[in-house]
Amino acid sequence: MSYRFWEAVAETPWWIHWMLLCFIYLAYLGTKPRIIFLKSAVIIQGISMGLLIIALFFFAKITLHNILICSSVTLTGIFLGWSEFRYSKVKAIKNKSQIYLPGSWNLFILIFIFVIANYYMDMSHHYIISIETLKQEKFMKFFLALSGLSIGLFIGRTYYLVHCLKNGPFLEK
Repeated sequence: MSYRFWEAVAETPWWIHWMLLCFIYLAYLGTKPRIIFLKSAVIIQGISMGLLIIALFFFAKITLHNILICSSVTLTGIFLGWSEFRYSKVKAIKNKSQIYLPGSWNLFILIFIFVIANYYMDMSHHYIISIETLKQEKFMKFFLALSGLSIGLFIGRTYYLVHCLKNGPFLEK
């Protein structure tokens, strides 16, 4: 390892190290299967999506072109969210409002790659972005597409969870 790596680690504030350790621990917990209540999962994500939609109305200009961008990416997000839960073998628990989520190493690997990229690739440059810059048309389209994808993922995952509770697949005991 180069000297630059250790220099970047030494210059990082102590609370960042604790925060990274907490993220790594939470990502490790995500590798194990768990059972969650549908209501708690939907409420937390629903509040986040509601705030995102409110921000969209204040941040984005409502034009036909922007609505088409957001809605087309939302449809893509619905399909991706539904297929993500379907192919990761999420199952319902029969006669309960609970969902079985199998563990996945995806988040753990993503956080590990982020930590390596942050320290080893020397991504310590800080950029200050003005809100007025983000209101430019090219950034607005990206923001609309990202928001539409997030909303679509939420709708697709929620639809799959409700479908799973009613029709299965159910967890074998």
